[in-house]
Amino acid sequence: MEAGYLGIHKSHAPGFFCRRVVGEEFFFGYFETDFLYERDGQLVQGYPGDMLVIPPGKPVYLGTTADAPAGYTNDWIYLSGKEVEGLLTRYPIPLGVAFPLGTPAILRPYIENVIREDSVRMPGHPDQLLFMTGQLIITLHRTCGRETAQEHSSVEKAREVIMRAPEKLWTLEQMAQLCSYSPSRFSALYKERFGVSPKQDLLEVRVEMASRMLRYTDLPVTEIANLCGFRNIYYFSKYFKIAQGQTPTQYRK
Repeated sequence: MEAGYLGIHKSHAPGFFCRRVVGEEFFFGYFETDFLYERDGQLVQGYPGDMLVIPPGKPVYLGTTADAPAGYTNDWIYLSGKEVEGLLTRYPIPLGVAFPLGTPAILRPYIENVIREDSVRMPGHPDQLLFMTGQLIITLHRTCGRETAQEHSSVEKAREVIMRAPEKLWTLEQMAQLCSYSPSRFSALYKERFGVSPKQDLLEVRVEMASRMLRYTDLPVTEIANLCGFRNIYYFSKYFKIAQGQTPTQYRK
């Protein structure tokens, strides 16, 4: 196996896009900033602390939005050889999809060791490189599952807090602060875990809460809307009809 093009803590210019289609190499990249990458023909968002591994033959297409104040910063290395494919078969990690790693202390020391190893090229160099790559992939395999589970646990706890007070005027920023994530990262993790956006989930809980009040109390519709977190009666009626197929008054009757 061979290690090719690489870099550490590389800051790219605002608006810069990396465009490469590699043949026999795997791309390993750790990102310190927000970034965009190609997945299934579309540009999608990546986040600080994410790892991205792209298999041979796929486009390495990375950049930032046109209005971003700065370009992305990352560590990266290209690795080729059937041995890499074999290691990834035994110790699978997500390919072509960014996943949370949280720290550069996995990829960066590996790249530094590769640089030192290439500079001396002592006997046993290919085997040493394979040994080092095995350590990297096994560590990524162990870490990516643990990080994902921890993030999902944080989001689950945040949802419990939110759903204990669905009538509160929650903003996405307030929800995300419950587990110290950015709003965009929180939304992505929430939808990954629950299959629905946090705002949509909250609205559905509010409608169910309002439905119970309409069935079992004589409270005015306006008061029910207010108690369930809808501060606009028009919006409450419109969304209730979308969700339940009837206006609140029709539902009560």
